[in-house]
Amino acid sequence: MKSTASLLITGGNTGVGLEIFQHFQPKSKSISFSTGFDIRLPEIRTQIAEMSLDYDIFFNHAYCLDHSQALLFEEVYQLWRKENKSGHIFTTGTYGTYAAGGIDPQYIALKSELDELHKKFVQQLKYEKLKFNITLLRLGMLDTERSRQKPHWPGHGVRGQDIVKLVEFIYTLPKHLLIDDVVCESKAEA
Repeated sequence: MKSTASLLITGGNTGVGLEIFQHFQPKSKSISFSTGFDIRLPEIRTQIAEMSLDYDIFFNHAYCLDHSQALLFEEVYQLWRKENKSGHIFTTGTYGTYAAGGIDPQYIALKSELDELHKKFVQQLKYEKLKFNITLLRLGMLDTERSRQKPHWPGHGVRGQDIVKLVEFIYTLPKHLLIDDVVCESKAEA
């Protein structure tokens, strides 16, 4: 079933991001480096934050091997807070910060920074009367073409359709409920 919510997603041009973007069509927009939105640039992050005000859901999925995903999250969050916007911000984290092991230390450090920022904002959400919610999705290995090429590919991963179901479920809950952190990892099939 197609959603009635509108969605703006960063990094929605390939893999699970593309599946999320397609699910929310025709009321969705995908922006990425390939469409002229380099989140490493402060002026682009500001532009994206302003664009996000026109959508019910902002999905912060793009990751650039630096601090830009966290900086974008902060910019969008602060603008939504200032504007008292209603809606939901989802950010892609990693299962690796929940149960570290065998993952690139730089990647874990950057995603841990995102985790800490998220925790800070959750505390604000709990005690301020803001109309929006945030959820950090700590995802395990994604089921993408790129992941399937890795030597440690287990044969399955978290699919875009799985993430869509989570987003739909969380977004449609009563607005006073805050599902702030979700861990989602693929397991061996029986």
